[in-house]
Amino acid sequence: MEIILQRLALGGYAFSTLLAFGSLLARRKGFFALAPIAAGAGFVAHLGAFTITFQHLPAAQGSAIRNVLSALALIAVAIYLYGYMRYRLHVLGIFMLPLALLLFLFSGWLLPESVVVAPAYNQPLLRLHIAVSTLGVGALFLTFTFSVMYLVQEKALKQKRPVSFFLPLPSLSACDRVLYVSLMIGFGLLTIGLALAAVWSANMRGTFDIWQSQREILALVSWVIFGVVLYARLVTGWRGRKMAFLTIAGFAAVMLRLIGGPFL
Repeated sequence: MEIILQRLALGGYAFSTLLAFGSLLARRKGFFALAPIAAGAGFVAHLGAFTITFQHLPAAQGSAIRNVLSALALIAVAIYLYGYMRYRLHVLGIFMLPLALLLFLFSGWLLPESVVVAPAYNQPLLRLHIAVSTLGVGALFLTFTFSVMYLVQEKALKQKRPVSFFLPLPSLSACDRVLYVSLMIGFGLLTIGLALAAVWSANMRGTFDIWQSQREILALVSWVIFGVVLYARLVTGWRGRKMAFLTIAGFAAVMLRLIGGPFL
């Protein structure tokens, strides 16, 4: 049953992504209207498969990177569906649906075998760290999306040639506001996650040093980038292109840590 649900989820995500980009290329809004239906069907199937997986997994495997990526795919689709139903923000599909599809593919098929955390190390504190950090990355999905939207809108305004992806984009002020708020939330959750990881490391290894692999170093790099952006925003009122570009760089480091980490 789990395999069937996973395949249905993959089909829903792939079809909704094709509909979103097909609508963009063909300039037909009808395709966009079908994308939420396909994405919603994929989401329900994915949620069912995800639930079954956790019911049958030993606790030590719940922290595997595959399951984290699967949870992030669910978050990405949930953000898209909420944005569509609440604000009719069709353009979110251009960003969130391919991201969800990519995460789902890596979680189930494209990653090498995950390293399972040893039962002795898999304490509730570690699981809390992973849960909080996962929610933080989910908030950064919005940060990344609205950073790109901001850059597109700004370029269009400078060239006096409105660009709308065939659909209206939020205003510059709206993009900046969502970018800032989501970054605040994401950075706060990542900070809590790093603190929990340090405490866990002290309990298990006798040291607060958690930077013992390239994956952890990438996590630190992304955290520093986001911290610099927020500091500049709060202290100097920094915003606009520089903030958008740096947040995109930080998000790239996060994704490299998640998807590229197992290969490092």
